[in-house]
Amino acid sequence: LSARGGSESTRYFFSLNYFNQEGIIINTDFNRISFRVNLDTDLSSKFKMGLSVAPSFIKENVVAEDFNESPVNGVLMALPYFRAYNPDGSLNISQQTIDATGPDQARIENPVASALLKKDERTNRQLISGGFLDYEIIQGLKAKAYFGVDFSTTRREQFDPSFIGARNSPAPDIAKAFTSSSERLNWLSEYTVNYDLKLGSGHRFDFLAGYTYQEESYKYSDISANNFPNDVVQTLNAGVITRGTSTASKWTLISYLSRLIYNYQDKYFFTGVIRKDGSSRFGSNNRWGIFPSLSAGYRISNESFFPKNKVFSDLKFRGSWGLAGNNQIGDFGSLALVGNANAIIGGNLTNGLAPTTSPNGNLGWESTSTTNLGIDLGLFGNVLEATVDYYVSTSKDLLLEVPVPAHSGFTRSLQNIGKVENKGIEFSLKANYKLGAVKVNSTFNVVSNKNKVLEIGPGQNEIVTSSNITRVGGELGASYGYKVLGIFTSQEQLNSTARLTTARIGDYIYADTNGDNAITAADRTIIGSIHPDYTFGFTTRFEYKGFDLATVIQGVQGVTIHNRSVSVILYNPEGWGNGAKDYFDNYYTPERGANAIYARPNALPTDNGFYRNTDILQEDASFIRVRNITFGYSLPKSLIEKIGVSSLRLYVSSKNPFTFTDFRGYNPEQRTSNVLDPTEGYGNYPLEKSSVIGINVNF
Repeated sequence: LSARGGSESTRYFFSLNYFNQEGIIINTDFNRISFRVNLDTDLSSKFKMGLSVAPSFIKENVVAEDFNESPVNGVLMALPYFRAYNPDGSLNISQQTIDATGPDQARIENPVASALLKKDERTNRQLISGGFLDYEIIQGLKAKAYFGVDFSTTRREQFDPSFIGARNSPAPDIAKAFTSSSERLNWLSEYTVNYDLKLGSGHRFDFLAGYTYQEESYKYSDISANNFPNDVVQTLNAGVITRGTSTASKWTLISYLSRLIYNYQDKYFFTGVIRKDGSSRFGSNNRWGIFPSLSAGYRISNESFFPKNKVFSDLKFRGSWGLAGNNQIGDFGSLALVGNANAIIGGNLTNGLAPTTSPNGNLGWESTSTTNLGIDLGLFGNVLEATVDYYVSTSKDLLLEVPVPAHSGFTRSLQNIGKVENKGIEFSLKANYKLGAVKVNSTFNVVSNKNKVLEIGPGQNEIVTSSNITRVGGELGASYGYKVLGIFTSQEQLNSTARLTTARIGDYIYADTNGDNAITAADRTIIGSIHPDYTFGFTTRFEYKGFDLATVIQGVQGVTIHNRSVSVILYNPEGWGNGAKDYFDNYYTPERGANAIYARPNALPTDNGFYRNTDILQEDASFIRVRNITFGYSLPKSLIEKIGVSSLRLYVSSKNPFTFTDFRGYNPEQRTSNVLDPTEGYGNYPLEKSSVIGINVNF
């Protein structure tokens, strides 16, 4: 619900929003109430002021997770004969153990019981407010001051009742509770002077200079408790406090900036920007960075000599260069930090402190230099518009944690090392035309980017993780593992082929890439790329006599990813949970022989490849996804004006209705955030599909 109005000197805007949605997992929901008020007023012909206030309240219920038993994992891993409910209608909790009499005591929690009986409630209260003063000193010269505040508090309350049990711990278990709270205050002040000057026949200058100061403080605390006497009283003081932590942090960012925009007769364009930023997150020797940028354009279609015809309506050449900084690290990344540590002194366990991170007084800004060349083209009166850009972007002094010698007392240190290049082409095509009563607006864009590591650090050529490698001359986070050539089907093969020392008939044959007649970590090679060949998007909107149809489509092609949902959950041949039918139908048996696709079942999965990163587990994560389809109808004004309504639109919308992909996980876009070690984030909340029926009414 929104409203706007006012007088010649005062203007207001008001909005109220309520959103309630049930999750796709039972007993989960999301509720939000938000409110906004904007008020602008002219105190005089030269003096203006404005104020905005936007509070919001969010409450959500999610499903608590234990170890591997997120609700998604629980559904996938539950054995086929497992019942969510007993015949009498009660929740089945006693059957969670896979094999209570055997050596494997692993447990798969009843995901229905976890969702219904465990509590995980999260609330967020936020207030965003800002105000400005604007004064025109002389014609074209204005001074403006802005002050903004973003204040939020969060609280999380968890409770696991005793009768639910936990992994490797049959019910009745010990009831557990966890409560956390946080407080964040971010405030920003900006002071700018802007001068807009027009000279002669077509010269226009726009100059801006300013200063900004931003500061944020953050506090967090949590408490854990267990051994509750019952499941009814869930306050922390009813149990035994087992843990309590608290943290606090603060950062400051100061900026000086200036900008010049020049335009001559809408033909020649120039923009120059320079800013100096200082961040408290960096070392005392290197907190400031200077970041300039330049851009120029030439609209040749506005020249008198440019041919006037019905084909070419616009032609512009553009070029730019700029330097940008990145300070997205922890608030104390340059300092020597200490943390809790325990030691045995005199036979007693004693609490103490120990260094956790090494200091780096020279830690500074990561910077990215970008050069861009582009062309804008308009055809047939801009019915068709095309844009082509070629860019080269080089990031240096990357903010990365690197291993340090063990004798230093630390394991890793945050440093400025490395250089990475991204270059590519962007193409966009727009069509805006009208044919009778039909209006069509469409946009298609495609981007192809190539990533290359130029430097890593002194004396270092590569960074290797469990499943990825970053190597000079290659790309960031390339998939790294073993190439599977087939499956051992005879003792003769085992005797004559390079293999793991524990390999048996039915295990994978790995490529001996270094030719030393042994399979070791040195035989790992690049087996996939997380960087797509290209991404694309398509949006279109049709209008016809009050009806409208809009679609949004996105796609990614030429990307692979290690599918952990397959390697950890679906193919668990050691038998600690349910498996995939694909594996059941295609694992090695003497009868299947060389026709088998997957290695034999094995209680030691590290030996037969399912926990070893191989190309078998690399999947094509290319996809085409229909993000949204919306169909609407606007009633004729002649019908609704009689009831005091200026516009009324009915619509139905579908979010994420279709995805076309060969990827076997829930979402080909879902992956971990570590750029040096990205894998598919298995067990995460799936991407939802939703349908909406709505009405927009304006009075």
